[in-house]
Amino acid sequence: MVKTMAEYWQQSMGHYHMSDWRCERLDLTDIRWLFLLRYLKICVRKDLIIPSKIGELQQLETIEIKGRTFLPSDIVTLPRLSHLSYSNHVLLPDEIGRLKSLHTLRGVDFIQSSVENIKGLGELTNLRELEMAWKFVKGAVNMRVDALCSSIGKLSCSLRSLSIGSKCLQDLWVDGWSSTLTPPRRLHKLDLYRCEFQKIPQWIAQLHELDSLTLSVREAADGVSIVAGLPSLAYLRLYIRSVDKREERVIISGREFRALKHMNLECPYLSLVFQVGALPKLETLLMRCRYHISAEFVPVGIENLPSGTLREIRLVVADCFGGHGDDDNGDYNDKAAVRSQLMRSFWPHHPSANITIEFLSEFRL
Repeated sequence: MVKTMAEYWQQSMGHYHMSDWRCERLDLTDIRWLFLLRYLKICVRKDLIIPSKIGELQQLETIEIKGRTFLPSDIVTLPRLSHLSYSNHVLLPDEIGRLKSLHTLRGVDFIQSSVENIKGLGELTNLRELEMAWKFVKGAVNMRVDALCSSIGKLSCSLRSLSIGSKCLQDLWVDGWSSTLTPPRRLHKLDLYRCEFQKIPQWIAQLHELDSLTLSVREAADGVSIVAGLPSLAYLRLYIRSVDKREERVIISGREFRALKHMNLECPYLSLVFQVGALPKLETLLMRCRYHISAEFVPVGIENLPSGTLREIRLVVADCFGGHGDDDNGDYNDKAAVRSQLMRSFWPHHPSANITIEFLSEFRL
């Protein structure tokens, strides 16, 4: 077995942990003889060679792998396996439904996995955390999207955290889920960053225990009111990728977002009106706005945000058409005017908050 100074093995504790990002290739073929192994964590930069079969490791409970590798073919025979985490978008193994003890599954590329194995996720009735991803979206993916929708619905009693596409570069159109998905009612975290909807699904309103929500839609419409009524929501990250570039105004009353502490709005064609008593627990506010924003669409009611709790305000100004980034020196006066306008809107009402204004050359979501 290849060893480095960064690795250690504690047979009495059943732990094996190796971390060395300088290592380009690591051979762990002999690890299959560590019969008492319960915890396996490996972090390497590139290639990791592991046995094609690890069924002998019947005590294994946790596998965390950061490095390029594959899933052993008989991993589904491990009766105690409860946490499986990969960083490199591995494929779902055949007969995934046999892992009845699994609580956590991270880093799986469901777009490249078979439809049958995606359906098998629905048999993991003890699963509490599911993180799915994809390297690229190519060809017909509707059958896989539908299969994942079905499996998520079958996990409604157990699932607490669901993340799909949070670290991906390509969007995936899943608007059909607005009417077909049966959401796990006890979700605490829902991150659908690269899963794109036309508008906010109505079923979001059913998630009364939701604490953290990341969502991407094409239009706000009246959907913000759906999210605003969630009683436990503390963190909101909302992307509105307007296709027709139609400006929309959203009014937030004092009866909405009662628990929200962190609001991140990346919506170039959306303006907010904060009414008296709005967002009473807000601590951080991040907003992205257009460089050429109309004067009437500058946020209104900033004075109604809570001065006692609001500690950080970050405003990102981006040009939807390019040409006004930090690397442009010719428009210094224009940027100074925009900065001054925003500071006049925010600083007088929140002088103790840390207010930062950043300029980008284009609006990137």
